[in-house]
Amino acid sequence: MKLTQKQKKFCHEFLVDLNGTQSAIRAGYSVKGARQGANETMSKPYIQQYLKKLMEKQQERTQITADSVIKELASIGFAEIDEDIKASDKNKSLELLGKHLGMFTQKTEVELTDGRSNADFKAMFESMSTDDKLQWLKEREKDNQIIEG
Repeated sequence: MKLTQKQKKFCHEFLVDLNGTQSAIRAGYSVKGARQGANETMSKPYIQQYLKKLMEKQQERTQITADSVIKELASIGFAEIDEDIKASDKNKSLELLGKHLGMFTQKTEVELTDGRSNADFKAMFESMSTDDKLQWLKEREKDNQIIEG
C-alpha cells in the first residue's frame, strides 16, 4: 500500500525521538488528535514495514546498532572508576542496562474508590497499553486519587 505524504513525514519524524505523539504533531496531525493518530498510524503493518526500512537505513548510515550501544554501556558500567569514568557514569550505564534487561519495575499502589473489584481493575489495567496506563495514572494523580503507600 502506498503511504501518504503525512504518513511518510510521520515515519521520518518518528526516527528523531521515537515519540509517536510528538511525531504526529510535527507531521501535521492536530495536537488534540495526535496521540490517537499516532496509535492508528503505528498499528498499520505497511507503516511498520516502512519504519523498519528507515531504521535499517539509519543504522547503516550511522553504524550505530542496539548491540553497539549495549556494548558501550557495558564497557562504561563495568569499567574501573578513574579520571575518565566517574561513579555517576557507571551508575547510569548500569541503570540503562538493567532497564534494557527488564530488571527494574516501577510499582504503584492504587486504592479503588469507584466500586470495582481488584480483579475487575486488574483485568482493565492489563488490557491497556503502557501509554494508556501512564495517562490513566497521571489523571488520577492530578485528582489526588492515587495514594502513596
